[in-house]
Amino acid sequence: MPWLKGKGKYPKDWDKIKARVMDRDNYRCVICGRIPDNFKKNYQASAYDNITTQHFRVHHKDLNKSNNELSNLMYVCQWCHGELHKELNNKKVK
Repeated sequence: MPWLKGKGKYPKDWDKIKARVMDRDNYRCVICGRIPDNFKKNYQASAYDNITTQHFRVHHKDLNKSNNELSNLMYVCQWCHGELHKELNNKKVK
């Protein structure tokens, strides 16, 4: 379920918490190491940019949106985030 600003169980200061996680993890997916194009060294914008910060998520390790301790949060790309949830769903089914 995507995050909708002002809805769900996220706190009012979620944007600040998210920014702290992004900064702590150096704007890099902690699983695969992918970074947004505009954070790459010597980056020059082009019409072919395709990986932006919109392709990244802050994931709650315990899946509890109310637990916003930094130790429970990690910065991941949307592809790794999808794999994390796929693995979690497979565990629930078994």
